[in-house]
Amino acid sequence: MNKKAQGGIELSTSTIIKLVVAVLALIVLWTIGANLMNIFITDSEDATLRNFERLASTIKDMNDGKYMAYPLYVDEDYVIVGYPTGENEISGECDYGTSEAVTLSIPKDSPNKKPLLCGTSAEREGCLCLCKKTKDPKEYCQNEEEIVSCKTAKDFEKEISFVGGVYRYGERSCPYALLLGTAESQSVYIKRNENTVNMCTFECVSTTGESTASSTTPTDIATPSSGSSVLIIGDSQSMGTYGDTLYSAFKNNGYITNKYAVCGSTPSYFTKGSPINSASCNAEYVYDDGTSDTPTSGSTPLLDTLIKEHSPALLVVTFASNMYGSSEETIQSSIATFTEKLEGQNVNCYWVGPPQGPRYDDLADYQQYKEIIKESAETGGCTFIDSEQYTAFAFCGDTAFGCDADVHFDSHGAEGKAAAQAWAQGVYAVIVPLVS
Repeated sequence: MNKKAQGGIELSTSTIIKLVVAVLALIVLWTIGANLMNIFITDSEDATLRNFERLASTIKDMNDGKYMAYPLYVDEDYVIVGYPTGENEISGECDYGTSEAVTLSIPKDSPNKKPLLCGTSAEREGCLCLCKKTKDPKEYCQNEEEIVSCKTAKDFEKEISFVGGVYRYGERSCPYALLLGTAESQSVYIKRNENTVNMCTFECVSTTGESTASSTTPTDIATPSSGSSVLIIGDSQSMGTYGDTLYSAFKNNGYITNKYAVCGSTPSYFTKGSPINSASCNAEYVYDDGTSDTPTSGSTPLLDTLIKEHSPALLVVTFASNMYGSSEETIQSSIATFTEKLEGQNVNCYWVGPPQGPRYDDLADYQQYKEIIKESAETGGCTFIDSEQYTAFAFCGDTAFGCDADVHFDSHGAEGKAAAQAWAQGVYAVIVPLVS
């Protein structure tokens, strides 16, 4: 009979194997957890590079003439520079569209030369570079050690010229594209016209680098409809950053704005007066005077009543995925009943389509659902706004589709909130030119 040594521990071969397997499993789980956490941690160099790669991929896949508001995080120690085609160097002033405008100047006698990573001087092709930020803009991307990545015609599968475009607020133009990293996520506006891509942090309203904007101010945008009443109706997506941003966009530009959002709702909630479900996330009503209610019981307000109370000139209807899974006939009937309430009311209806999200199996599944809503809303006399152009958030790691992730943007940290904000800004930018 074997005896264990005094003070020792006797381990069988099977026990040792089990311990090794357990340790390896812990290492794998820790690695996976760390990688998943990194998806939602924006304050990192890895996130900056990953977001730059996604930005380049988005630009590559954009169709000509497409416009979108794109959520982007770039660490404040970095900068993205987009170089135009046909030029070996860039110079001139560029008003960077922050709330406090920052004018960056690259002198003509000391220009910023296109990096060698963009191709040879003979090719002079446009490219997009992510670089470490330096104190002087003329030094951006000039030191190879400070260049993280450059995307060229080879990556885009087509030569692309980058310009800053013309910003909506004032005569802000830039002969090159320039995106400064910030402490938080920001919304980037992208517009592609054939081989030219406009990139800016205020809305691009031109497809060339020429300054064609008039000397407008933010308050001028709402002038054609100043004082008009806007009624926003939606579901739980409208109760967070998306709804807050959309409400503020109208309110801050001179509109009388009221918002009614009910968690889990569909259009039929507002025609039937369906109960507010206190077991989920209740409801949120935000009024023009800035006050709000968050009822936890009672009935969803009826569309007829809201129209009578607020006399809206503009009705913004924005529902997401709560009708997903219903039959095509049910969706059509729900929207038809809703839009019938608008007949003879002299209300301009704008129906915001559902954003991309994890409930849909894939892109095709999402687009099929969206098309049913689009056709039904347009049949009912509403102008349809395609949210697909303004939502590019990866709920499921590397895609928006087919996982158990929370459908609400706000549940995904700073990047999710930035995506919700970009969605709202894109929707608002579509509506305002239509009513102006």
